[in-house]
Amino acid sequence: LSTQNGKYMISDINEYLRLCESDCQEDNRRTVLEELSEEVIVQILKYYPCKYSWLIHNKSVPIKVLEELVEKENEDIRFTIAMKKKCNRYIFERLICDKSDSIRFAVVRNNKLPRDLLIKMTEDSNVEIAKEAQSLLNHKVTKNVIS
Repeated sequence: LSTQNGKYMISDINEYLRLCESDCQEDNRRTVLEELSEEVIVQILKYYPCKYSWLIHNKSVPIKVLEELVEKENEDIRFTIAMKKKCNRYIFERLICDKSDSIRFAVVRNNKLPRDLLIKMTEDSNVEIAKEAQSLLNHKVTKNVIS
């Protein structure tokens, strides 16, 4: 365990794996809240695909890592990314075209989805997703008029 800018950093892959697999919630929380060294991230990406979801949940995961992982075939990985507030336009553009309805639904419900992409989602092939997008769009318009 090391510190950077006064914050704790997980800089050892074995420590990270131990924290992930611990029965202690506080250990698990550390994998979300503490920054990960670049070396740990690289090792996870290269050797531990089973830990991708854990990596995505980390608060300081670099956006370039999310951009890489959004390309994976694993639906659970893409779904987890779809719910992150940290998504950028590239990620949203990838996910609004996802073959999975549940992923597109998660994207529509992400408050950080840009307005123009939410408008685009009102034309989704899944009627429920399109209705949800329209409802959220109407809510945002009403909210802006009231504010």
